[in-house]
Amino acid sequence: MLPKKKLIELKEELDNCNNPLFIYDKDSDGLCSFLLFYKYKKAGHGMVLSTRTFDEGFLRKVKSYEPDKIFFLDIPVVPEEFIQDLKIPAVHVDHHLGQEKIPGLKRFNPRDFNKKDDTCTSSLCYGTVKENLWIAASGTVSDWQLNSITKKFSKEFPKFLSSKIKNPGEAMFKSKIGKVGSVLNLILKGRTENVNESVKHLVKINSPEEILEEKTEDAKEVMKRYNKVNLAYRDVLAEAEKFITKDKLFVFIYHGTRHDEGEMSFTGELSNELLYKYPKKVLIIAREKNEDMKCSLRSGSVEIRTKLIEAMKGLEGHGGGHDKACGALIKKKDFEYFIEKFRELL
Repeated sequence: MLPKKKLIELKEELDNCNNPLFIYDKDSDGLCSFLLFYKYKKAGHGMVLSTRTFDEGFLRKVKSYEPDKIFFLDIPVVPEEFIQDLKIPAVHVDHHLGQEKIPGLKRFNPRDFNKKDDTCTSSLCYGTVKENLWIAASGTVSDWQLNSITKKFSKEFPKFLSSKIKNPGEAMFKSKIGKVGSVLNLILKGRTENVNESVKHLVKINSPEEILEEKTEDAKEVMKRYNKVNLAYRDVLAEAEKFITKDKLFVFIYHGTRHDEGEMSFTGELSNELLYKYPKKVLIIAREKNEDMKCSLRSGSVEIRTKLIEAMKGLEGHGGGHDKACGALIKKKDFEYFIEKFRELL
């Protein structure tokens, strides 16, 4: 967690703006971070970062909102050139390694105070505003963490998260708040217009019961879309499990799932659920797109971040993340070599 002084400073940044733009990562931790700040501020706009391309088109889109401050939430790296071109006060709230300190970007990252502290962004945002505990718990559990915030939530909402649950995977896949996290993850898939429509409904929802029990029209719309995307996800998961062997390293390659929702990527969701089901394995889930392999890596016990970085030396692409949960983009032509090198390092 951030020191108390930094949380106060972050809250001041939030309080001292009128039309903030919240740019957040395309997962439950990022979405929950946005929801926590947006519901507190009751002003501004949200924008999901669906790609890592900070080009002129993205810059124009950002400026079209005419924000007086920008918050980057759960975004691992924000390019210095983009901040220089932005010329708008910018705040970066994140928990990943890799972002250099750059002029014009105020940084709030627990790693600056303890390199091993990777408290997820939704927990940092809750520590700042101290509202909507259920949203913070959903984002935290979805990011494979249990902490003082989820402990507090389990006391207030025991039916949604039992205090007996001590494992993040069990919290994600065997609790009701984990189900909420799954809903939030999957409604971020598909066409941008459909994602934005789902988020518009989501910001009006005020409790986890409202979502899961579909108590309002907004909740019904969110769950309708979740159920639709979840069917596609379950098909890919079932296909992946057909290839499970006794090998410690499991590599599964698939193409983006296409239907009327557009092309969807499930690499993160697949790697998390397969890790829960097969905790002794090291997993590489790769989505083939054009000449690239977009990968999600997971491990239950083996540190993989340094191994990923070592295996990628000399190759085109990039990779990084946490000790046991990483992402990478590797050229298709290099993928077989990368797998061989990574296997040697295990």
